Amino acid sequence: MPIDLVAVASLALALALAPNQDDEPKPKPDTSLASAPIEAPEAVEGGKTIGGLYRSGPIYLAAQPDPETLSRLAKDGVTVVINLRPPEEIESVPFDEPALVKSLGVDYVTIPIGRGPYAPRLEAVEQLRETLAAHEGKALIHCSAAIRASRLWAAHLVKDRGLSREQVDAFTQITTGGPARVEQFLGDEPENP
Repeated sequence: MPIDLVAVASLALALALAPNQDDEPKPKPDTSLASAPIEAPEAVEGGKTIGGLYRSGPIYLAAQPDPETLSRLAKDGVTVVINLRPPEEIESVPFDEPALVKSLGVDYVTIPIGRGPYAPRLEAVEQLRETLAAHEGKALIHCSAAIRASRLWAAHLVKDRGLSREQVDAFTQITTGGPARVEQFLGDEPENP
């Protein structure tokens, strides 16, 4: 039986050009802050000077930071500052926080939480998730006393990361001295992923 050299050469060429499974691009692991490791919060040294600063893995939860704290956190790898204070509260800050944060090369996002139109809501949890998904490194979430920051973070952990209310209550006990009260954001029966 004669060997068809053209057929053999064509087959060899087709195999050589065929994509190898090992050559196919592998999906890049999610390194965004939305999938960052979850750790119990710990007080950060020097945080008492601003009224409270805690770290949970790459997430900082804080009271209103001063310029020195913002500079220090930017040097520590914070890539986004998420301010939860509504406009009337931001007006009382004695420096231009957005301008300072941007001058440090850090993104600045507001998700106002307060009274009236800024009441805690599911939309705020979704905005937090989207912001965290768009950033790597570390994040600072702050309000005036770290309470709203802790509660919004807790609501995100329940809704988007599958933690139980008991787990997040233990976290906010560290940061606020009280329960997470995630029902403010999620309602009575939040959906877990």
